[in-house]
Formats: sequence, C-alpha cells, structure tokens
Amino acid sequence: MALLLLLTGCGEPGTSAATGPAPVADPQAEVALLAVVEGQVSVRDAQGAVTPGRPELPLRRGDTVITTPGSLAVVVLANGYVIKLEEDQSTPVRALAHLDDPPPAESVAELFEKALGAEAFARVGGADRLERIAGWNARRASGRPRPRSPRWRPRRPR
Repeated sequence: MALLLLLTGCGEPGTSAATGPAPVADPQAEVALLAVVEGQVSVRDAQGAVTPGRPELPLRRGDTVITTPGSLAVVVLANGYVIKLEEDQSTPVRALAHLDDPPPAESVAELFEKALGAEAFARVGGADRLERIAGWNARRASGRPRPRSPRWRPRRPR
C-alpha cells in the first residue's frame, strides 16, 4: 500500500500530483517595460539583435538590458516591481529579481519613487511616466495586442 501511494505522487518530470504540469513561460511574452532611460542604454534580444533603449520599450525574458558608464535604466516588471539598473552592466531580463513573484504590496508609484529617489522621480516625468506604465500594464493584462511599433533596426548601408 505504501508503495502505491509513493508511485501516485510521482509523475513526469516537471509535474506535481497537486498541480499538474509546470507552466512554461512564453519567451515572446512581454514581461517588463523599459520605463526610464538616461544615457546610453541598449537592449539585446535573444537572437543577438541590439536595439537602442527608449522609454516604453517592452522587454521579453530573452532580452538583455545593457547600460554604459554614466547611464541608468529603470525596468517595471509586469507584476508591478520596479528595478533600477545602474551604469555599466549587462543584465538579462530573465535574471531580474522578482520577475516571477506575485505582485508587491506597495504600489508601482511607491516602488518607482523608492527606486529613483524623489528628485530623479520628478526629473523623469514622475506621474506622467506612471500613467504610461499603467496603460502598458492594463493592455498587457487584457491580452490586447500593443499598437504596432516594431523594434528599431539599423538600416543597412547601400
């Protein structure tokens, strides 16, 4: 009898008797938004293409945010966490703390101001920036596609 119970608790790898198959993250899903860019920031996608960083650039798990000396970026995760990326680093989106956590108790506004500080928060557009982030999050949560604005690609010389 004990052996039977043990076997019913086992299953395919990545499954649990209580929950079934483990969810697989969609690598193309937007999981974050580049909310603030100061200085030279770029984003390298999973295929290696590099795009200049700009506010409101959606980020996917396979992307990497690259900041140069003297620059910074603020990323807002889909769950509401706000993460400040300091200068001169290369940060894979999939490695960001809190990426798969449940939403925080604090509001995005509180976390945003905490990440930047009051002065920098005002400098980057504070409330207006938060309104745009809220729009992105609502659109993403509703499943509506975002307006077409393909990632910028450098033109090839002729």
